[in-house]
Amino acid sequence: MIAHAIDTVRRALRGPSVWVLAGLGLLAGWSAAALAILALGRGHAQAVGIVAETSRAFSFLVVLFVLARTLEQDRRSQLTTALDSTRPGRMGRLVGRWGGAALVGLGLGAFLHAGLGAATGLRPGEWLFLYSTNIPVVLLGAAWGLLLAAAFPGGGVVLAGLLAWFLGHLPWGSVGLLEGPLGRALATVLPGPRAPAAALSALAAAAGLLCLALALQARPARRT
Repeated sequence: MIAHAIDTVRRALRGPSVWVLAGLGLLAGWSAAALAILALGRGHAQAVGIVAETSRAFSFLVVLFVLARTLEQDRRSQLTTALDSTRPGRMGRLVGRWGGAALVGLGLGAFLHAGLGAATGLRPGEWLFLYSTNIPVVLLGAAWGLLLAAAFPGGGVVLAGLLAWFLGHLPWGSVGLLEGPLGRALATVLPGPRAPAAALSALAAAAGLLCLALALQARPARRT
């Protein structure tokens, strides 16, 4: 599993896409913070929210992209069947891909928090706390990417994941939007922002979705 995770990170860092997304995230967050300060005059309060949301969004996007591309390459590779016949097998490869994509997302999140925190005047302790609250969101996002890869090929993972990300921002469980246990369950499982108190529930949801994704992908993938 560790070898597959390292291979996933290496593949991601060798291409330009992760670096482009990192630059775009830094530019988007800095621009949003500058405009918010000019428009509202609430520099510090706005900066905190912008740094956190920018990091979450771009970390989630890069996780989806890395998983979509890596798993699609696995499907098309002639070596995948041979790899899956050795230890740790197909499940180990998938867990390794999940872990590698999560590491890339966490690394991007740390970069954006540090860069945007410095650009907007946040103290190190502030952006480090914000970063710690985003870790469960990244792990949950990676689980969603692996789950969606069982149903959608390539870019379909990214598109379906972005739809899930949008739905995760809706106030599920509130009045008028599936009020009750079902709405609260959706709020827990869907990817999106989390309060610090909900970190454990996000980690539990990530573990459950990871197990579901592994179960759905238990059979060997067909090569095209």
